[in-house]
Amino acid sequence: MIGLSTIFFRLLNAAVVFTLLGYAFFKYVLPSIYKVLSQEDAAEKNRQMKKEMLNELEKEMEHTLAAQEKLGDRLSLAIGKWVQIVEKNKTAARQIQDTIVAQNQERAFVRLQHAQDLLIKKEIINPAIEQARTELKEHFSHKQMGDQYLNQLVAALEKKKL
Repeated sequence: MIGLSTIFFRLLNAAVVFTLLGYAFFKYVLPSIYKVLSQEDAAEKNRQMKKEMLNELEKEMEHTLAAQEKLGDRLSLAIGKWVQIVEKNKTAARQIQDTIVAQNQERAFVRLQHAQDLLIKKEIINPAIEQARTELKEHFSHKQMGDQYLNQLVAALEKKKL
């Protein structure tokens, strides 16, 4: 049989072993577990921060993209308006140019008419006037005919006055 002292020493030995195991566990193993857990917790917090930063960056990029789309739309509208204005200005310039050309053609036509009129005066009217002067001089060469013509002229002017 096993003696009481053997049981006592076995129990004491087991208690010392468990105490040493507990001491070693609390001294070496448990801090390592805490260290690993804190590293994992820090890594998780780091991942959460990166995730939040990426979400914020994504929102900011979406906001920037929306702002750029609005700016692009405004720019497109401005370019459309500018094109319309340029087309209107081109049309107005063409109309002004056409008007100027038409006026120049009309002036040239008037000048041509005037030149033709002058030519007619020189070729036809001047000889006719000279012929009329000659005939009138002969007709009014008598004093009586000249006085009669002047009296008729004065009478006509007096009638127009009244």
